[in-house]
This record gives sequence, C-alpha cells and structure tokens, in this order.
Amino acid sequence: MKLPSAFQLPVLLASALLAPVPLVSAEHTSNWAVLVGTSRFWFNYRHLANVLSMYRTVKRLGIPDSQIILMLPDDMACNPRNAFPGTVYSNSDRAVDLYGDNIEVDYRGYEVTVENFIRLLTDRVGDEMPRSKRLLTDDRSNIFIYMTGHGGNEFLKFQDAEEIGAFDLADAFEQMWEKRRYHEILFMIDTCQANTMYSKFYSPNIIATGSSELDQSSYSHHADNDVGVAVIDRYTYYNLEFLESEVKDLSSKKTIGDLFDSYSYDKIHSDAGVRYDLFRGGADAARSRLLTDFLGNIQNVEVDGSKNATVDEEMLALSRTIAALTKMAEEEEAAAKNSTANPAETKSQRNQTKRQIHQAKPLTDDDCSICIRDMPTMSSSNEPRTKVTLESISLSAVPMTTHNVAWSPDAELALGCEDSVHIYLPEFSPSSAKVSWANYESIRQYNDVALRFPVVELRRPELNRPLFDAVGQEFQVFDSDPTLTAAPITGMGGSLNHVVALEWSPCGLGRMKRSVLAVLTSGGAITIYCEGASDGMGSLKVQGRNTRTLRSWVVPWAVGGALHVPTVGADETVDRGDHITAFAWARDTGAPGALLAYATHDNEVVVLSVQARHKAEAAPGHAGEWRVEEVARFLAEGPHQLLDPTDPDYTTGGSSFSISWSPWLNQGSSKSGVISYVAKNYVGFRQVTVRTPWGHMETPKVNVATVDSSGICLFLGPDAFVVWEDWIWTVDNEKVCRGLVATPARVQAFQLPFGVGASTATSRKHSVYECDTAYPTPEDSAEISNPITAFTLVRLCATSKNDNWHQTNLSLPADPETNEREPRWATEIEQSIQHQLPRALAFQMIYNPENENAEQGEDGSDDDDLDGDSAYDPGEGDDGGDGDGDDIAGMRGLDTSDQVHTTRMRIWGMASSPGKGVTAVFVTPQSTLKPDRITFGGTKCRVLFGRHVAPEGKDDPPAPPTNLSTEARMWEWMYGGGRPVPGVESAGDRATDMLLKHKFAGVARSRLCPFCGTVIIPDGKASRCVKGHVFENCATTGIPIMAPGVSNTCTVCGSKCLKLSELLAMASDVEDIRGLVGEISPELCGGCGGKFFN
Repeated sequence: MKLPSAFQLPVLLASALLAPVPLVSAEHTSNWAVLVGTSRFWFNYRHLANVLSMYRTVKRLGIPDSQIILMLPDDMACNPRNAFPGTVYSNSDRAVDLYGDNIEVDYRGYEVTVENFIRLLTDRVGDEMPRSKRLLTDDRSNIFIYMTGHGGNEFLKFQDAEEIGAFDLADAFEQMWEKRRYHEILFMIDTCQANTMYSKFYSPNIIATGSSELDQSSYSHHADNDVGVAVIDRYTYYNLEFLESEVKDLSSKKTIGDLFDSYSYDKIHSDAGVRYDLFRGGADAARSRLLTDFLGNIQNVEVDGSKNATVDEEMLALSRTIAALTKMAEEEEAAAKNSTANPAETKSQRNQTKRQIHQAKPLTDDDCSICIRDMPTMSSSNEPRTKVTLESISLSAVPMTTHNVAWSPDAELALGCEDSVHIYLPEFSPSSAKVSWANYESIRQYNDVALRFPVVELRRPELNRPLFDAVGQEFQVFDSDPTLTAAPITGMGGSLNHVVALEWSPCGLGRMKRSVLAVLTSGGAITIYCEGASDGMGSLKVQGRNTRTLRSWVVPWAVGGALHVPTVGADETVDRGDHITAFAWARDTGAPGALLAYATHDNEVVVLSVQARHKAEAAPGHAGEWRVEEVARFLAEGPHQLLDPTDPDYTTGGSSFSISWSPWLNQGSSKSGVISYVAKNYVGFRQVTVRTPWGHMETPKVNVATVDSSGICLFLGPDAFVVWEDWIWTVDNEKVCRGLVATPARVQAFQLPFGVGASTATSRKHSVYECDTAYPTPEDSAEISNPITAFTLVRLCATSKNDNWHQTNLSLPADPETNEREPRWATEIEQSIQHQLPRALAFQMIYNPENENAEQGEDGSDDDDLDGDSAYDPGEGDDGGDGDGDDIAGMRGLDTSDQVHTTRMRIWGMASSPGKGVTAVFVTPQSTLKPDRITFGGTKCRVLFGRHVAPEGKDDPPAPPTNLSTEARMWEWMYGGGRPVPGVESAGDRATDMLLKHKFAGVARSRLCPFCGTVIIPDGKASRCVKGHVFENCATTGIPIMAPGVSNTCTVCGSKCLKLSELLAMASDVEDIRGLVGEISPELCGGCGGKFFN
C-alpha cells in the first residue's frame, strides 16, 4: 500500500525517537544460559515449570534464544493428563503460559542425558552437531547454569535412569576453564541436598548456590488443583519472585548479594547455600556482581530513569496521527479498487467512508480504562437450539463402579472414576461474545477444561467440629485405633479406597445457590464438595469465555467412620462407627434445607438434615456456615432371615445404590415422601414426613414411620436399585407414585399409594422359601404389567449377541424412516458393536508390531467409524456390487467368509439432564479379540449424549418444569428441545425486571461519565455519554457500571449486575430505594435468573 506524503514524515519521526542508544563496552562480551531439567513423567511437572520459568526470565532480560540452551526431558504441555493442553504454568493463578509460541527447545526427551550435557559444556561434539545444540562460548562469556530435578548426596538423577556426580560436574567445569570457554559462571541448582553438587568445584570464577544442605529436601511451593500436581519448587519460586519484582530491566542495580540475602529458611523450608571462595576477589567481589551480568543482555544500555512527560505527550499525539492516517489510506485504497463498480454504489461507499472518519474518536488517556463496545441486541428467535451438536467427551480414566454419571440441577456433569471425580461445566455462550448460531460446529455443550480432583484423601474428625458448634453440642473425638470387628476391612485413606457413588444435592446448599456434590468412597464415608468463598481467581478465560475452576472448591464436612455429626435430642455423641454403603439426596423440598439418607453396614438407614448459609463478604476459602444433624435412624434389614454363607442356597446381595427417594406430596402443613431401601431379596418403603414451614438454619421436624408402609419380596441379586417416576398421580381419589425395581435378571414395576399403613404380609419375619424368592424365577413378559410410559434402561454390557442391551418404551418419532428412532448414543454404540472384520485381518491388526494404529482401530470407537456405516462387509460384492472389497481382500490372501465382531461396549452409567431432554452414557470400548490393558493412565472412555425425537403431533417444545433452574432451562432449550429462556434469547424484559429498573431510573440518570463528567443517557442494554463513552448497564437495575470489581457476571447470559454493597452506597440518601435493595438476590442475575460466577 502506498502511503500518502503526509503519512511518511511521522514514520521518520517515530524511527528517530525510538532509535537505540549506542553500545558501551563491557568487561565480558556475551551472556549465555544453560537451563536443564532432568526429570521425566507427569508427577515431576514442577521441575519442567522451574526450567521454563527461568527461561522466561532470562529472555525477558534480553538473552536471545541463540544464546540459551534449553534441555527438557518431557513435554508436559502435550501430556494427556494436562487439563490445559499446550500450556505449562508455574502458578495456580495461571497468569502466564510458560509454554507459549515463542519457545525453542534445544534438547528434548531422551536427548537429555548426562553424556550430552557434559559434551555440551566441554564442546566435545562432532562437526555435524547443529549450532543450536552447541555452547559457542569463549573466555569473555558469562554463563548462567540452572539445573533442577531429583538428587541426593553429590549426585543428580537424569530421567530416573542415570546420574551425574559432583566430581563429574567439577571436572567438566575444569575442562571448560582450561579450554577458555567461560569468563565467569553463576551455577544454581534446585534439588534435594543440592549444596553437595557444588562442593567439589575447584575451577576459578564460579559463583554457586543451591536450595538445600546435606540430608535436606527441596520442597514444592504450591499445587494447582486443576493441574493436579505441584507446579513449582519453593527455592525457584522465591528466586523468580525476587527477579520479577527487583530486576525489571537491564537498568537494575541489584546484585548477586541482594539475591542471596533474600533467602531464608522460613520461605524456602531448607538452608539455601552459596559459595564464593572460587571467585576472584572473594565474597565481596562475587556479591557485588550485578544480576544482569549473568541473566541479562550484555549491551549495557544506560537508560535515564526519569520520566519525560513532554516526550510522552508527543508520542501519544504521534500515535493518534499515525492511526488516523493509516485508516484514511486504507479507505482511499479500497475506494480506488472499487472505482470501476456501480457509480451509485461507489458514491454511497465514499459517503459512508466520510461518515466513518467523521465519527472516529482519537485515542485518549481515558480510553485505556474500562470503556466497552456497544452491546449487541438479543436474538428474538424462539426456535429451539436442537441443531447444536451434542459432542461426545473422551477421557482417560479407570471406572470402578456403575451409576457413575450424575447430572446436577444446573446441568453440571460429574463422572466418578477410580480415585477421582471429573466435573464438566456447561457452556452457555453469552450473546456478548457475538457467536453466530449458524456456525454450530464451533459450539460445545461443555467447557474444554474439566475440573478433576482426587477423593481418597483422609478427612480428620476435626473437620466436623463447626457442625457441633453450630448446634451447641460438645465435640468429641473417639479413639480410632483399629480393633477386631465385623466391620468391612476397607478404611479411610487406605489403598482400597475408591469412588463408590456420587450424587448432586438440590439447589441452594452451595455458594451462589448451587448444588454440592456428595461422594461415597469404599472407605465408608461420604464427603461433601462445594465452592467456598472466592479470592477473586475463581474463574479463568478459555478461548475468550469465562469458566469456573477448582481453586475455590473446599470440603465443608463429611460423615461416616470416625466422622460424626450432631444428633437431634442427644446429650452426647455415640461412637457408632458407621460404614456407609449407599446414600441418596431427597428431592427438592422447596425449603432452605435438604435431607440426605444413607445406609450402613449394620442394616440401618440414617436421615440427615442439611442446611447452609453463605455470606457475600467471606474470607477466601471459607466454606460457609453449615448445620447438619441426624434427625432419624431406623432398622432396614427386611423380613427375610439372613442365610449363612456356607448354606447351599446362599446368594450374594447388597447394593451401593440401595437408597432412593420418591417425589414429595404437599399436604398443606407438611410434606410426605417415601424412602425405598434394598435388603435381602426385599424392597421396603418407609414414609417420611417433614413439617412446614422449615425455618432457615433451624432444626426441622422430621417424622419417620416406625414400620414400612409397603414392601416387595423379590429375588434381587447384587446391585439392585429402585428408580421413582418424577410425578405423583391421582387414582380413584388416592395419591400414588410409581417406579421400577431393577435387578440383574429383570425389571419389576410397582405402584405405591401414599398414606397406607403397614403391610402385614411383608412386615412379619419369614424365610425366602415361604415367599419363593430364594432363586430367580423365569421372566414371563405376559405377567409383567408396566404402568410407566417413559423409561429407558441399559445393560452393563452391549455386545453383538445381546439384542436387548437397550430397552425403552418411549414413543417413536413422527417419521421413523427419516428421523432417528433412538438417541444418538444408542446408535453409536450399536454401530460399534456391529463392526466386523475378516478374522485373519482383525488378528493381524492386533498382533502386527508394525501396526501403529492397532490400539486405536481395533475397538472401532473413532468418531469417523460412528458417523456412518463403517462396517467392512466384503460380502456385499456378491449382490451385484463392484466387488472392490473382495478384490482387496483377495490380494491380501485373506479368508473373507469368516467375519468377527471386534468391539463390545461396557456401559458404566446413564443419567438424564434436569429437564429429561438429554441423556448421557458413560462407556468404555473393549476389544473382543484380546484382553484389555488397564494402565496407570487409565483406559479410553467416552461420554455419549443423545436426545429423544418428539413423536408426531408433539413438535412444539414441551413446557419446562417450574422448579428447573435457569441453567437447566437454558440447557434444555439449547440441546433438549425446550422453550427459550426469558432474559437470555427472548426479546424484551420480564415484568419484574422492568419494575425494578423503573424504580432505579432516577439513580441511573444521576450518574456521570467518569472520563468526561458528562451526563449518561440509557441506550438499551448499555448507556452512553454525549462524548461516546459506552458502559454496560446492570441487568437488574439498569444503572450503568462504571468501574471494575463492583459487579458480578452471570454464567448463563454473561450480563453484569451491581453488587448489593454498591447499590446501597449509591442509594444511601433515598430510603425507598434502600428498601428495594433488600429484594434483590445477591446470587442470581436480574436479567435471566442465572447464577453468578463465584
């Protein structure tokens, strides 16, 4: 592009103003850095972060990549366990990605060896070695050598395979001195017993420092819960802290002595050592050396530290002129190219160009603040977002139990694996992101970053002390020494501890009215996980969108084993030693609290009342105020006598999912529900009544019936469970609820009336022979009547021989020939298990060592295989086809008549979304041809999604249940065919919002622009001053937001709402307005009702 003459002069002026100062001669002529990480494997993440942090620092201070030798033995950025692929962080706030685009690794992977390191130092390499792998120093080169890894007394391990000794390193430095390869060396090492590594140095001009003395360890500074491991060592952390804060540029006068004086045992937790005796001039000369003599560029530019205001103003004015002239030149060039087009169109474009130049505003100092661009208008389309693809989730995990998928009331998806839980947060792209809904491929239903945390940690009894303080009971700690009892052998913190079951609570218990996650482990305890008070770093941006992190997640309390909770009406705590075997949350009662029931190894069912209160201005990490009490306990052993394990008729039983709650029946002054429990070949139903109203943070009045209201004698087997229908029916003026009992052999439907007394047939003790439940009976479909019209079940294993692995009685779509007859996940599983190959070819793909894709291809689980009919069937050529498949197979000499199925699917769990519009299935593809390998890194698992197609005459989206949260209704609209959510994509505002905005209109009009002091005029969802500064309006009150940190951001619509403290400060003089502030929720968005980021 040719620039106009008026634009050429400012460019020359800018070049003159930015010209560098001439160089000043120095004692040494170059600075080099050798940065070495010696540890491999994921759990040594911090060592890689140590090296990359030093790499970033020396580059920041001017040492070019051509004079940096970077040795990394492992690529943590591409590790499959990395929750942030392609990145490496050394701080849990993840402010700086150390593994950016501008990184050059010289020795990678197995190139990092002791031999290569010594050859690098001594330059004993061949002529074929590239310059990037050589240390091209001379006698006027200062070298900074940094090493980190695992070490011991006078040795440092390289990749856990070989060691470099202190004498080896000392001899290498001596060879460098004799070959005149350095002027001065600053040696720094961070490892256990690091100071022993420089104890054998004998070459001159070396300054050495290490992190720890003999018999001392080098400790990590902190861990990142999202990454899952420690991210930096303490010694390196405080070195970097000093360099980042004190050595900001080459003009710094900080010395080696200043850095060494900053070391202290309180910070590093070990005795950092230094050595000056080899340096000429001794300690005084070494301590006086500038840090930039080793860590910075050698140009030694003298910079005047004073600020020249005149030059700054001239540069600002110059930048404005350059920007305006550049824009003008581009517009003139575009107009010239289009001069041959329609004259009327060209004239219109020129007029538009003039208008754009006239409306352009120059850059001012104020524009560097919080001004935002115009907010786009909301879409008014009511079309359900069913076109958005539900993408499957792939992960490496080791599932250990079934029913390991749980969906929260806010559409958060939790997956239970061997020793950890994965949480996927829904992605609601706000309209402010200007996402084109036509580009559905770019939208994913869950954030790219999953929250993963271990759940096997030992929780001490003191964790529950605040629960006793809340109710005024004495907290007692019981002796936890192991004794010989009949309790299960697993214990908290033991090696056998893993996830057994997990379930989300109803909304309202967690911070910002979110749900909390309860996880039962094989140690026999339930641990509660929730978000605590945030320190301001509770979210991060992924691809320009906010998402929550694990930084603020805490454990407020737990129950089971040595972890006790207060008991209502008890004077002191009884040490029962409950080993919890199953649990379930009650349905939402509409009260400020919730009920939790769990079963113990002593065949007891315990009911807890759970309440919480969270303050907006709490200290970071505060879990909130909790009131947890045991309100009921009853024996749930059933009517059948237990058989001795040596009895020939003995069968195993029990279930980790034996507890379930029915929906609540509102009876005016109370609510009634039913707890179902599974015992020996028996399903019992016990009625529970809660008195209303239930005062917040008060003990509820809960009454549990003394006997079962009903029961079913049925051969159950292991892992039987009960599922209730989410509805209460009225049949002959009687309230009834229905459900299913699922066993390994059959599915039994039941219908239970409310308020029925004890059944004598099931309450009296009897043997399994009397009710004929000692053995399973042949299932006769003619005798089974199922009143439930919309249920879906899956078997634990889907194979090509099992045609009933998926059963449902949902209605068919309007046109089964053109629409999918079943959810997407069912189609994908069916395609995988029906995948066939010739037997010889299938086994050749597995056992051929040269086939790199055998592990991936033999299970048939790739996306390409699932999108279409990918099953290879050579027999199709016999029906008049072209026979290409036969020709190819024939050329290979394979017998195509013998076909084998290559894949079976293990189905671990299935769950429905809060509005029942979408189902998720957790599966593991397994080979039918060879045993599968379960490694430390886990197996290949997938979470598949699907939506049921509406039947004929029901194309309109159904009305969502009234008790769904905004997040759940948003999910159902986007993926489940639900209706639009008011305040997010529907045009206009809700009536309640308009009323509040009308009352706060006076306060909104009184605000003045903080940049120019002019009046602010409301303009839809934003406000604008007369000079064009734009501010987003509070979604609740319509008041413009004119400062950072005074508002909360909605996780659904992305709107901002002013904090209540700010509203009170604005309306301090208006009593009526102050009263309105109390009606505004501090946790929910005023625009759509969604929850705020923590």
